[in-house]
Amino acid sequence: MKVFKIAGRDGKKSANWYGKIKAGRKWRRVKLFTDKAASVAQLVASQREADKRAAGLITADTDKLALPIRELAKVYLDSLRAQNKDADHVRISEWMLNRLIDAGKWQTFRDITVSGVESMLPTLAQTASYQNKFIVRAKGFVHWALPDGWADPLRRLRRVKEKGAKRTRERRAGIEAEVRALFAVGMPADRKLAYALAAFNGLRRNEATDLTATNLHLDAPIPFVGLLQKQGQDDSRDYIPLHPYVLKLLTGRLLMPGAKLLRNVPDMKTMKRDLERAGVDLKDQQGRRLDYHALRHTFQTNLDRTGCSRATKKRLMRHAHEDVTDGYAHAELAEMFTALTRLQFPDAQQQAAKTGTNDAPTDAAMTIAKSCEMSDHLLDQTSLIMGQSVASTVTNGKLRGDACRNAGSRYNRMTDIDLHSSASTGREELMQVISGQEVRPSTQVD
Repeated sequence: MKVFKIAGRDGKKSANWYGKIKAGRKWRRVKLFTDKAASVAQLVASQREADKRAAGLITADTDKLALPIRELAKVYLDSLRAQNKDADHVRISEWMLNRLIDAGKWQTFRDITVSGVESMLPTLAQTASYQNKFIVRAKGFVHWALPDGWADPLRRLRRVKEKGAKRTRERRAGIEAEVRALFAVGMPADRKLAYALAAFNGLRRNEATDLTATNLHLDAPIPFVGLLQKQGQDDSRDYIPLHPYVLKLLTGRLLMPGAKLLRNVPDMKTMKRDLERAGVDLKDQQGRRLDYHALRHTFQTNLDRTGCSRATKKRLMRHAHEDVTDGYAHAELAEMFTALTRLQFPDAQQQAAKTGTNDAPTDAAMTIAKSCEMSDHLLDQTSLIMGQSVASTVTNGKLRGDACRNAGSRYNRMTDIDLHSSASTGREELMQVISGQEVRPSTQVD
């Protein structure tokens, strides 16, 4: 390959050498250096790169990976903003990525390795839960940057097991009296709804914050909410039924499509004030807190107390990994709704006083439904909502028992009746629950 100098209008030759490279079918002139030997070497390297681009070995994606790691991280954060990700999500991602880059002394993308991330996790976070958050951010960044078909350098990076691991901020589940006292405190409707979404449907703070009227499906035979899956790569959603008390709080609210359901979710200072007014201690003798996320712990604990099956609890809690909620099996929307209705209302005593009775109906299915004549029809509607087929699991008790045994759960014929009865809920009967009728069903095992 030859290099040359260009003569100017005054006849003088240029100080720099030039050369030509072939890009596809066209020749392109490139400016080189003042040193001839260095110019020849650069021209050869440029032609080699042009040949690789023509063969598809170098693309815009590979150019992106060649950027310094901090510049690549900025492009990644800009892509998150372009996707309209929550501002807090972008801020936390930026902070964690910077911590990873500093701790690992990363300069380019090729510096990211499994051993490198594993070695610096103990210096980044003390708890397993916190370390897993760094793993999630690192994998998210890597998956975004990788071109299609390229090997993932963090493919073998595994989460740190959280079961039994040390926690710096222990939380506790509120007992029934504490929950009832909290909801008895006078507060704005938005705040009470925010507490109810966590205590009776297990929503996380960010889920309650981002919840919109579009996510709610209140006209379905069993009203439900669609929540974006945390680990999903697309717009996949988890569908869970709404607890009757949550439905009661939603009654009469003006729901604008696309608008956020809550103006805000109470912060720790506000919740601490509400707990003090309710006469509830923020911390117990072991120093465990009853904060907003602890209401989700309360939700899970109450599911256990009512005899909820492991499969149904996993679906309601929407945990992504088995070490958070052990086990997995198929759970229908009707079964999840039955489990929800076994959780007592926070104003159970007031409702009993109004009706002059000490006990509400003992069976949620009998409270909600008057007959099972339409159960199969409405169960089919439920399957359409969930995108699942229920024919093989709820047609009769034998098949339901087989499904439960395959899932590792214990079959109970009375539960099968509950499922059919819950699925046969009419809109009029459900509105009785929403309007304040107490539901205190039996606590037999799912």
